[in-house]
Amino acid sequence: MKVYGTSQYFKDSYQCRAVVAAKTKKRAAELLKQSAYTFKYYTCETGNPKEVELAMAQPETVITMEEYR
Repeated sequence: MKVYGTSQYFKDSYQCRAVVAAKTKKRAAELLKQSAYTFKYYTCETGNPKEVELAMAQPETVITMEEYR
């Protein structure tokens, strides 16, 4: 399982950091509701210890920055 991170945009132009732990890139893209193109160019595996800890504690759950401020 790997942890992937990206910037997530919402309808009101609000932007935050989003991370998710998933077994495959395809599954991570599905959970983040991203196309394969967007995932390939705007999402990467994260090495941030806090993000990894939070995402691995809740696999396949999208964690957004405001949830752990």
